[in-house]
Amino acid sequence: MKNKNICIIGAGAWGTAIAKQISRNGNNVTLYCRDSVLADEINKNCENKKYLPTIKLEKVQATSDISIIENSDIIFITTPSQYMRSIIEKIKIGENSEIVICCKGIENETLDSMESIVKQYFPNNNIIIFSGPTFAIEVAKGLPTIATLAGKKTKKIESVLSSKNLRFYNTDDIIGVEILGTIKNVLAIACGIVAGKKLGDNAKASLITRGIDESIKICVALGGSEKTALGPSGIGDLILTASSIQSRNMSLGYELGQGKSIDDILKSRNTVTEGVANTKSIIEIANNNNIEMPICNAVYNIIYNGNDIDNEIRSLLNR
Repeated sequence: MKNKNICIIGAGAWGTAIAKQISRNGNNVTLYCRDSVLADEINKNCENKKYLPTIKLEKVQATSDISIIENSDIIFITTPSQYMRSIIEKIKIGENSEIVICCKGIENETLDSMESIVKQYFPNNNIIIFSGPTFAIEVAKGLPTIATLAGKKTKKIESVLSSKNLRFYNTDDIIGVEILGTIKNVLAIACGIVAGKKLGDNAKASLITRGIDESIKICVALGGSEKTALGPSGIGDLILTASSIQSRNMSLGYELGQGKSIDDILKSRNTVTEGVANTKSIIEIANNNNIEMPICNAVYNIIYNGNDIDNEIRSLLNR
């Protein structure tokens, strides 16, 4: 679907990759950046050297003018989940604009999902969730990928995004897709800790297996479908995020396993690791719904209570 005004909010790696994919399909895209310097650099170099170097951007115009969003037909939101509300509060959009949420998480203070936050401000707009096993660099390079679009009207968004190497599976299970996209980040931190402690591939496989069980329990308890948990936005995303050091969440866990403190790890990064905030939300939801989630609880204890990693591992093995 060409000749639409398409805007992407967020010029990190994922926003840039989506811009590349949409432009690859022949569409013009506006990439909104908070940083005017970054916007100028992207326009000058046709490349986002800060967040997604080596990927050339054609038909992509970067801007720091937030008013551009108002006249967009389709708006992709890729900002970190804990900043969703602050962005949504600032923007104006038309009543016929479609909104595609591309970030994963639950707001800490309210336990609102990303769709819930957007609906509070734009109740009449069509809202779609884009999720799945999608490393930004591989999508940007056009490597084979599957993903999920969740919502009632997904066909228009699918036509903008899909290509021979990016295939979508559609669902109306927004609840399941959102909670699964949140918990997989927490489980990926756990897998990173296992790798950092050099506990072996058997241990990592065991943890992923039990992590799938925790994912299904919380998904179904909140009204999602077990089928969703076994699809691209569930087990697919978990396997990718928990198996590759490319993952910000797994790499953070790896550094924890190597003995670094959470504060030092976060200070050394210029990008947001969603799993840190996601851990707090997941545990609060689990406690509110009496769901037993030992792996996620162990990650919470390590990050927020400063518990000894070896003690947490022993506790899991003794269950």
